[in-house]
Amino acid sequence: MPKKKGSRSAKSSSTPGKAKLSMLAQIVSSYKPEKIGNTYVKETLEELEKQIKYQEKPLNDLIKIQSSLDKKRYQALDSKEVKNRGAAFSAWLLKHAPKSHLNEKFAFKWGGLAEGSGVVALKPLKKHEKFIQIPRSVMLTSTQASQSAVGKVLMKDETFGTMPNLMLAVHVMFESLNPNSKHRAYLDVLPRIFSLPLFFSAEDLKNLKG
Repeated sequence: MPKKKGSRSAKSSSTPGKAKLSMLAQIVSSYKPEKIGNTYVKETLEELEKQIKYQEKPLNDLIKIQSSLDKKRYQALDSKEVKNRGAAFSAWLLKHAPKSHLNEKFAFKWGGLAEGSGVVALKPLKKHEKFIQIPRSVMLTSTQASQSAVGKVLMKDETFGTMPNLMLAVHVMFESLNPNSKHRAYLDVLPRIFSLPLFFSAEDLKNLKG
């Protein structure tokens, strides 16, 4: 029996984006950490440990989802690929931020530095001299995150609603899964592993007690 015009199957109406949002919504709704005092910002090491512990679970769950959906991004890049992505990002920045001073006062060096890749000055800089200028239009911000499709879901949750940095992290994750993202070139050069104290686990922080 032929289908009627205009009819749609349940499968055809679903999209990968909706599936990702659904998974995220399940994580958010299933995880409700208790507040520590009246604020999420703590100054002592013990309180910071507690803060990290209740943030670790939802973040780790989100990382697992992203790694399963986008396995290619978690493969190690060779030096040639790193330089190719770096060149694409530099071209993107020159196009969207022509007054950034790129290739005039500073440049990106993709590999070869003690830290890996980074920014290097192209000439001696005076004290307080402006050498990098990035317009807000090319940034990924917490304001953009709250206004995005995923942000509207997260704003319903108390934890994400009061922690814009956490919401921004999730927004960046979803943007990285979008092949047509305006920030594709930028997302492709982001580091995959961080060794900064900000990203220490609760176990790492215990070693700072001495």
